[in-house]
Amino acid sequence: MTGNEDLHDVFDTSGQPPGLADAMLHPHGADLLAEIKEILRECESGKRLVEMASYQNIEISVISGRQGQKNTVSAHAVYLAIPARMKKPQPSHVLETAGAIREAEQELLGYKMPPKDADPVDIAAVVHAKYLDIIVNMCIIASELDEKSGEGVYAQALETLGHGDIYETFLASRGNEDDLLDTYFEFEEDQE
Repeated sequence: MTGNEDLHDVFDTSGQPPGLADAMLHPHGADLLAEIKEILRECESGKRLVEMASYQNIEISVISGRQGQKNTVSAHAVYLAIPARMKKPQPSHVLETAGAIREAEQELLGYKMPPKDADPVDIAAVVHAKYLDIIVNMCIIASELDEKSGEGVYAQALETLGHGDIYETFLASRGNEDDLLDTYFEFEEDQE
């Protein structure tokens, strides 16, 4: 979810949420983020994203909120919502963080959301391409982390996040774009 200009009124791009009450900041946010980054550094693709985020000064903030929410409001500001009761990151948090950083990286590379007044077909094409790219990056990281640990918890997290079919296709096709697109759009059609 990027390109939400309305969020700029609530979140500025310095990485600090000035319009948010202190109560919205996650009580264990710094520790959670440190552990998430440490886990991502355990695999090549995750390490690249963490290093890129540091080099590009992408500020990642953790706020209290529902599971499975992230927002990349600009190329330099990422917000992760994790339930306040959580003191340890779950595999889904690791993958969502990787996805949010990838989304910020897309912005830095000039791969932005089209303007709201653009042709709806063009908007849909860009949105789907961006989201599939993010999901594939999450699949790569899940594969690398699961291969390293031998546990399969990141594959399960992708399933929980609703990306299980794309992950299975990713593993079977080793990233074949046509296969991934077919699976992605089959999932999208099932959601309608």
